[in-house]
Amino acid sequence: MLIGNEISDSKITAADLRSDLESNKIHGEPGLVQKTGNYRIIVKTWKQILNEFELRYNDISNRLSLKEVEIVSETPDQLTKDIKKLSESAL
Repeated sequence: MLIGNEISDSKITAADLRSDLESNKIHGEPGLVQKTGNYRIIVKTWKQILNEFELRYNDISNRLSLKEVEIVSETPDQLTKDIKKLSESAL
């Protein structure tokens, strides 16, 4: 995988990435530049990587935030009781 700040539109470069990306759209894999045998070359920008991360892990992040609010609102005594229950049930 090749990652950069942006994908160049330059026709002068040795690798004309835009045309490779366009011609490989038929494979249905975003960012695919070349697919040969057992390997694939994928080109993405950092913005694409971060957006994919946010989409993939947004649900988990939200659930953890809700759990954090739930834990913060409990008293230390209640948290201790909860931990004891969990450790007893694990035995």
